[in-house]
Amino acid sequence: MTDKLHDWWQIIEKAKKPLYDTKVDDSGVTAKGMKEVELANEIIAELEHARSKFPEYPDNLIESVVIMVEEAGEALKLANEMHQMHKGRDYASAKDILDLRKELIQTAAMCMRMILDSECMQVVKNKP
Repeated sequence: MTDKLHDWWQIIEKAKKPLYDTKVDDSGVTAKGMKEVELANEIIAELEHARSKFPEYPDNLIESVVIMVEEAGEALKLANEMHQMHKGRDYASAKDILDLRKELIQTAAMCMRMILDSECMQVVKNKP
């Protein structure tokens, strides 16, 4: 390994350290890393649910983005309602937080679907 490449590798390892600092098991998954894995699994489950519910997906870039933005808009609407209800305080009910979390997971799933399922994104991916 060249010195320059070795230096970059050390920088990357140092950057990851604060996120993954508590070892959970021999696989190397950490307490903080486990949260990310669990969240990714929820997003993938939502992606699969959306694919089964709506198997057809638009090939049009604008329509694909509109689907994702619609989900993000629902999250924004909920966040705004929570903000107005609590007069800007950092307080919300557990139901409010769970509802917002659900909308954010749906938004992330639609981002994944656009990248993975939209043919217009495949063309972009295959061209420099």
